[in-house]
Amino acid sequence: MRNDTWSATREVAPPRGRRAGLLMLAVFVAAQLVWLASAVVVLAAFSVRDGPLPLPALLAVLVVPTALAAVTAVAGTALVGGGPRPGRVARELAFRWRARDVGLGAAIGFGGLVVTIPAAALWSSWVGDEEANSAVGEAFAGRTLAPATAIGVFLVVWLLAPLGE
Repeated sequence: MRNDTWSATREVAPPRGRRAGLLMLAVFVAAQLVWLASAVVVLAAFSVRDGPLPLPALLAVLVVPTALAAVTAVAGTALVGGGPRPGRVARELAFRWRARDVGLGAAIGFGGLVVTIPAAALWSSWVGDEEANSAVGEAFAGRTLAPATAIGVFLVVWLLAPLGE
């Protein structure tokens, strides 16, 4: 008599080599498409009237696409990533906290500031102070925000967006 319960419960071997890379590329592309589509949908939902977008719409455009794309990437990695299912996402996306990694991240961040601040100053002097601005700065220009909202926007731009990327 054959044991059919074993064949129904065994885990399928994870993809390897080129196939695994192509599957993860497909997950990346899917996450990017979700980001783009959700940004268009959220923006279209709030842009039915003329004038500047209301504050909730600006926050939604900042948060929703990034969060949905990140969830898509994590779910796709859990579904098609390599290795056994337990711990797959952490292993594939290399989630781990070590003092060495924090130090390296801080050093890279500091190095980025060393390059970015002089480059921004040069750009500002080249195009003029009136033209040297950012997309987020233009979106929120002339708005008065409550302190909690301003802190929330700062955290979204400073923390959520880089984590999503």
